[in-house]
Amino acid sequence: MKAAVVVFVGLCLVGIWMLTSSNIGPEDLSYIIPRSEVKDKASTPSLDRSGTDDVRSGDTGDPENTVEQKSDSKEEDEPSKRNGDRKVAFDDTSETDTSTVENSGEIVEDMVLENEDRPQKDEKSDGVGSQETVEKFPPENQSESLNEISSQNGSPHVVEWKDEEVVEASSPEDQITDRNWKLCSVTARADYIPCLDNEAALKKLRSTKHYEHRERHCPEQAPTCLVPLPEGYKQSIKWPESRDKIWYNNVPHTKLVAYKGHQNWANISGQHISFPGGGTQFKRGAFHYIDFIQESWPDLAWGRKSRVILDVGCGVASFGGYLFERGVLTMSCAPKDEHEAQVQFALERGIPAISAVMGTKRLPFPSKVFDVIHCARCRVPWHIEGGVLLLELNRLLRPGGFFVWSATPVYQKSPEDMGIWQAMSALTKSMCWKMVAKRKDKVNNIGVAIYRKPSDNSCYDKRAEQNPPICQKSDDPDVAWYAPLQACMHRLPVDSSNHGVVWPYDWPARLEKAPYWMNTSPIGVYGRPAPQDFTADYEHWKHVVSNSYVNGIGIDWSSVRNVMDMRSVYGGFAAALQEMKKVWVMNIVLIDSPDTLPIIYDRGLFGLYHDWCESFSTYPRTYDLLHADHLFSKLKKRCPILPVIVEVDRMLRPGGNLIVRDHVDTISSIENLAKSLHWKIRMTFSKGKEGLLYAQKSIWKLPSSCHCSHPDLPTNPVQLKCNTCSSKMDEIGAANYCHQAALEVGLSQGASECFDDDGRPKRTGTVWTASAHIVTAVIGSGVLSLAWAVGQLGWVIGPAAMLLFSFVTYYTSALLSDCYRSGDPAAGKRNYTYMDAVRANLDGFQVKLCGCLQYLNIVGVAIGYTIAASISMVAVKRSNCFHKNADDDDDDASCDVNSNPYMIMFGVVQIIFSQIRDFDQVWWLSFVAAVMSFTYSCIGLGLGIVQVIKNGGFKGSLTGISIAAVGQMDKIWRSFQAFGDIAFAYSYSIILIEIQDTIKAPPLSEAKVMKRATVISVAVTTVFYMLCGCMGYAAFGDLAPGNLLTGFGFYNPFWLLDIANVAIVVHLVGAYQVYCQPLFAFVEKLATTTWPDSRFVCNEIEVPLWPGGKGYKYKINLFRVAWRTGFAAATTVVSMLLPFFNDVVGLLGALGFWPLTVYFPVEMYIVQRKVERWSTRWVCLQILSLACLVITVASAAGSIAGVVSDIKVYRPFQG
Repeated sequence: MKAAVVVFVGLCLVGIWMLTSSNIGPEDLSYIIPRSEVKDKASTPSLDRSGTDDVRSGDTGDPENTVEQKSDSKEEDEPSKRNGDRKVAFDDTSETDTSTVENSGEIVEDMVLENEDRPQKDEKSDGVGSQETVEKFPPENQSESLNEISSQNGSPHVVEWKDEEVVEASSPEDQITDRNWKLCSVTARADYIPCLDNEAALKKLRSTKHYEHRERHCPEQAPTCLVPLPEGYKQSIKWPESRDKIWYNNVPHTKLVAYKGHQNWANISGQHISFPGGGTQFKRGAFHYIDFIQESWPDLAWGRKSRVILDVGCGVASFGGYLFERGVLTMSCAPKDEHEAQVQFALERGIPAISAVMGTKRLPFPSKVFDVIHCARCRVPWHIEGGVLLLELNRLLRPGGFFVWSATPVYQKSPEDMGIWQAMSALTKSMCWKMVAKRKDKVNNIGVAIYRKPSDNSCYDKRAEQNPPICQKSDDPDVAWYAPLQACMHRLPVDSSNHGVVWPYDWPARLEKAPYWMNTSPIGVYGRPAPQDFTADYEHWKHVVSNSYVNGIGIDWSSVRNVMDMRSVYGGFAAALQEMKKVWVMNIVLIDSPDTLPIIYDRGLFGLYHDWCESFSTYPRTYDLLHADHLFSKLKKRCPILPVIVEVDRMLRPGGNLIVRDHVDTISSIENLAKSLHWKIRMTFSKGKEGLLYAQKSIWKLPSSCHCSHPDLPTNPVQLKCNTCSSKMDEIGAANYCHQAALEVGLSQGASECFDDDGRPKRTGTVWTASAHIVTAVIGSGVLSLAWAVGQLGWVIGPAAMLLFSFVTYYTSALLSDCYRSGDPAAGKRNYTYMDAVRANLDGFQVKLCGCLQYLNIVGVAIGYTIAASISMVAVKRSNCFHKNADDDDDDASCDVNSNPYMIMFGVVQIIFSQIRDFDQVWWLSFVAAVMSFTYSCIGLGLGIVQVIKNGGFKGSLTGISIAAVGQMDKIWRSFQAFGDIAFAYSYSIILIEIQDTIKAPPLSEAKVMKRATVISVAVTTVFYMLCGCMGYAAFGDLAPGNLLTGFGFYNPFWLLDIANVAIVVHLVGAYQVYCQPLFAFVEKLATTTWPDSRFVCNEIEVPLWPGGKGYKYKINLFRVAWRTGFAAATTVVSMLLPFFNDVVGLLGALGFWPLTVYFPVEMYIVQRKVERWSTRWVCLQILSLACLVITVASAAGSIAGVVSDIKVYRPFQG
């Protein structure tokens, strides 16, 4: 009995000891608690200064979906704007706790080298040499790396696996906490960089002279909205293939391709943008250029001595991309400017780059760190304003480093270039830079000048003039965060305790050796002597990377190229990844941490300073893996976690990876946010108070509903079923808004109940709807001139010509329908417009030509519509006059009407309608236009039939109007013009792709359905045209008027003629706006790109619609008003000068027929189907194209001859 009591008391004491143990309690219980309960028992996330939970900050209560990121404490807010108080030395241990965390007399803290806030310092140990890092991994690839420091005798302390909590894969759907995420309502949309696209801040800038508008201007409140994917986004191509090509849809920008294509920067090739390896200064390829520089100055020693370089104004970064093969790591930088998305191209290719500009602030790098700085036509005015920009490069360049300058002043002799060369020569001499080489490359026809920065201060001391001046001692050259540029030079260090005195070891030895100047630092970041700290950090990360990250947690490293260490110390994580040759790492040193960035550069790596309370200067979707070692727990003392996670989501590509090592409460908060973003939680791991999270960004899937968010809706956001969502958006004038909302929250690119494979709402079109669209689009004002056309050609050639044009139209439309998708005809990338198809299949010149022809055709159509509308208005006036004066003998003379006032009236109406936003998108506009066109066409046909019956037979002849009536040459010109009139009536190729984009597929592909629709619609149209043209000619014979309803072949019933002509006017009012919108949009986008800082071009003025200023206000853009008014006025004036409907219609038909209906579809089909040159099919297609070209030339000549003939008897502005 006594023994039992003793055993019982002993067991109680053991239980009490276990419960009071800080390590065993939570760990031993975790395996019997359900996962959801384990998460619920996690520590509550810390509160920010306002007393709100940092995970919940800026939730749905905030209408702008943003959170305050600035602390109320001035002392804590200071690091977010400057790093002037930072020290390069590592003896600042104010934020480190050197106490030892022990469990039962043994050290068990597992992340000692990962947590700067709690470093280990073993006072019994003699440095790091007696310590050893050991990791214990779970079975079945469920591994996590825990750094274990051994006891004094050197034997490792191994933690049994059963004491850890491992959570694999994602939580069930019912455990995911949904948040009301919103899309970012910004102009940049899929390319949004918050600190570079802050439109509100940019509008307040007083000057942009020094590129202030390209610098960082972060929002006062950190955004918590999500950035959408571009339409058709695909998983990025893997390195090294990505160096040479990327998916077009991932960076869908063509301006740079068109602007720089001749310099071999980039080309569009089907679904890809390819990079031939050229550049402005190396059109023949980067390798030759790189070798040419090496040959010019062999001491550069690419990849051995010159390891880390800066490429200023990098373009698409081909220079840096090809330097990888020389063992060189290049930091490429360029501004976000008119060179559309150049940095985004670079990062999508897998080449390191950041968006940065040399304006008024220092670049975010420490001093004396780059071995080489390169500038190839980088468009930076180095010589102006005291050389302040070149002096910034001098700050960044390592003593003894090189500046490679390849620009026109080096090798061209124009007065401007020679002036710049002289100024640069004087400036570099005054800076003590020595030009060590100047050489011309005959292959690329360019030249290079190479300068070397001095290694000591001797030259500075010998200068006769201290200009540029030496910087004040108080100006720390390593202070770079929001620090203003200084037009001065810093003295070079001479004390071995400073970096930059001695050139680093050759690569790759410099990677593993602590920089010489660390030997003078008594203590490192983690509390040990600095060199030992460095070595321990490196050994630790090598062990973690090789045993956990590479082989343990399940990352697919074949898909990883762009990596970021969001909180780097010595660069150990990046150094450990160097064995994986295909990855590069951007090391981020926090602005409120010890300044270890120079160490990172000295070991042959790179990085920059940053404050994660602000957005990073990179495009969305640019990194494959982000690594955050105890970042968030440190960061949330100054700003909430939520916007930082949103920034992580912005930077990561779909499928990208996030590894977080932090305190368990912080891990829990991040895991909840990741789940709400529908990320895949691949692993969570915790031991004591430390944890690890591995998550993978996914693409949201909304299987049964679409989440629509729009400010005009009564609630925001709303959730509507698919069949009601689009209609609701149409009611508020936001067409396809479900599609945009779905994309902006990351809709799956796979087909679903609501959406097609490109993320757009399910298409519902059929062969019948497509046929109806074509018939509606084709049958219009062109039908009015067909009777005249048949009259010129006669009963034989006239109908035959219409049949011939119908066949050519059908055949080329079938070719064009095959170009709706690029690549795979069933699953390839969709082309939504005619221009998209041309851009996807043809080269830059042909794209430009197509654009010019389209816009020229639009101008011509606007003129033709103005003429036709005014003629119809005049016809109404004259018809009523004839009816009123039916008994007068001289009724014709008394009913003459001047058409100019009616043209002016039509022009004024177009000026007004052109200012209405999205007028062309009004849902009922197309319906009204279709009704009107069928109304006047059917009236014309009906009146023709009645007239034939009245005549008692058909008029006309087999050969058309006789030569005796018009003369031999006029007969020829009229016949040619008739072909143009028929061609104009059949033209619809420009909108065929857009009609095809409405078709539902599968089971049949869009191309097959479109071909069937084309057969039906062309057949219906041809029958209708035959009836209209032939019945009109049968009714009037050789006297058939150029416009069947206004030429007054008919006089009665006058009211029916009035209805027909009013229908023409109503139709043309809307058609004018629909046709001109692409031209309006093109010019306005060009203007905003060219003059982004012009208030006249970009600003909008709110004008109340009624007196008092209350109620709805209309936004007016002055440039839009001026440009659209000018366009309508110009087309009106031209119409008044040349009011010849029939001639203009013939000319428009001629100009649009061959290039748009025949040539481009044929050429695109050849490329799409890879038709071999000189094959039978290729020859036949070229013969067809050539024959149609002859018809176009003849038609244009006949129409021009008609205009010339009319001008001889017409007096401008006399009606």
